[in-house]
Amino acid sequence: MIVVVQQGGQAKVHVGAHRDTVLVRSVDTLRAVQVVEPIRVRQEGPSETPLVVVTVALVVATIALVWVTGYYARKSYRLQQDQRTADTARENARNRSVAGRISYVAYMLQRQLRSWVDEAPAVAGIVDGGDGWQPSHLDAGFAFTLVQKRTRGEHSDLAEQRVERLVTDAPEAAPQVAAAIWSVCVLFNRAMGEMNTAGREPWLPADWPEKIRKTLRAYADIARCVVLLDQVVGPELRAAEAAIEET
Repeated sequence: MIVVVQQGGQAKVHVGAHRDTVLVRSVDTLRAVQVVEPIRVRQEGPSETPLVVVTVALVVATIALVWVTGYYARKSYRLQQDQRTADTARENARNRSVAGRISYVAYMLQRQLRSWVDEAPAVAGIVDGGDGWQPSHLDAGFAFTLVQKRTRGEHSDLAEQRVERLVTDAPEAAPQVAAAIWSVCVLFNRAMGEMNTAGREPWLPADWPEKIRKTLRAYADIARCVVLLDQVVGPELRAAEAAIEET
């Protein structure tokens, strides 16, 4: 052990034990001294207390940081869940609104087209005789009347507007409903094209067979539209219609 004696006769012991012989350096001498009594050794240098305090503070800060991070993470997750729930609710409400609108327009269009079919039973009874077929004046009259009635007036314009509204909403409809709407659109426009073509040309007896065939094809397409619209009209309207008919 080495003891350094500073001025004033005080010494600081750095290493030592009971009965050790140490060197004592004074200001002007160097001598050996035997340690008779146990010496309490005091460690020089920085104290451990600040290190412990810093360590504890770091642990506490880390725990606090983890807790705060977890808190805001849970809060953010709940906000995201609430947002997704609200978005889903709005999307469901919008889908129900679109479905209700489609169902109503399809219901009105179906009733309208069914009236076209129901008011022309004589046209439905015309039988195409094939090549060389010469229909009667009565057959030509029935077909001509239907063509003129369906290609002129607001009644036909209203049907076209309803088809257009269905087509506008079709991309947001259920796949089966959308497919039925597209088919109705094709059939309806083909039928109207046939009747418009027949209605623009003179109905000479020599042209009756072809014009009546156009009318029959148009009539068949309209009838198919009525059947397809069953897939578009919603069950709520059907149930309401059935309940009213029972009363």
